[in-house]
Amino acid sequence: MRGLTQQRFALTALTALAALLSGCAGSSAVSPTPARPAWYRAAPAIAKKGVYIAEYYTNDVLGYDWNTRKNLPPICSLPAAYVVDVATDSAGNLIDPDGGSRTVTVFRGPAMCGSKLGSFGDSDGQPSDAASHDAAETTIYVGNLQATGRAYGNVSVCTLASGCSAVLSNPAIGGQLFSVAEDKDGNVYASGYAIPSVSGPGGGAALVVWMHGKGKGTAIAGYRNTTPGGLEFDERGNLIALDTFARGLSIYTDCPKRCAAHGPFALQGRSVYGKLDAKGSIFQAADFEYGQVDVYRYAGTRGLTYLYSYDDGMTPSGDVEGIAIDPAVSD
Repeated sequence: MRGLTQQRFALTALTALAALLSGCAGSSAVSPTPARPAWYRAAPAIAKKGVYIAEYYTNDVLGYDWNTRKNLPPICSLPAAYVVDVATDSAGNLIDPDGGSRTVTVFRGPAMCGSKLGSFGDSDGQPSDAASHDAAETTIYVGNLQATGRAYGNVSVCTLASGCSAVLSNPAIGGQLFSVAEDKDGNVYASGYAIPSVSGPGGGAALVVWMHGKGKGTAIAGYRNTTPGGLEFDERGNLIALDTFARGLSIYTDCPKRCAAHGPFALQGRSVYGKLDAKGSIFQAADFEYGQVDVYRYAGTRGLTYLYSYDDGMTPSGDVEGIAIDPAVSD
């Protein structure tokens, strides 16, 4: 943040995406893990709601109390490995699609940094995002940055009890897949690059929907983002779609029928992922350009109003990328 972090991160398109979406977890070329501050591995928190932040290179998911305006340090943390994004369900259970171990772990909510409910392996690709209305009992859709042995991404259809049983893919997403989201009717959406092996604005952007999480999927013609990014549904069923390198987002109404675009609305910095609070009135974006989280008042198709930013305990060189709010918005 301009007030909290004095150094601006002038990341190019290729450099930024290489850091947060590289798929090279475990490589000897990966930067060493930065030193952790004194609060690291704090005792499990009792906060019933808060914010999770994932840093790709620090191998941690940080838990913050909901009152972030004071810019206080995290209240807890959970171990992870090369996590791009995290997600929560309506009960506050945390889903960690762990890119380093190629596993998906669910932690009990609503208390922050709860105990482990279980995990399963993902042999379909490199897990990078997830979506579920009830991660403990129902389907978890796992967005894979890249399918195993392929240049394109896909979506694994899984449950905590049984693991993954099916894969969703569509040729419209010919490159890396960024995000996955599920609407209230069980339709599954994913955003990604249209062109294989091309990152940044030149890679194009595509949005695909699989009705009821099945079939071959359909590319949404009304998607006008210049680059793909995170997806989130608000309580009215509108789709929030971040445009990573445009420093903004668009809001799509009447999906999947029309997906009429509103915006784009500007963000403070470059953010791949952003999430709403349970009431659908506060939107928080993980800003990897400035190494912080930017907080906005959300007004649906009327756009966003910037409120403040926080960064205490974050390591900018670790790439502040993923975010989840406990509990998730009820769409």
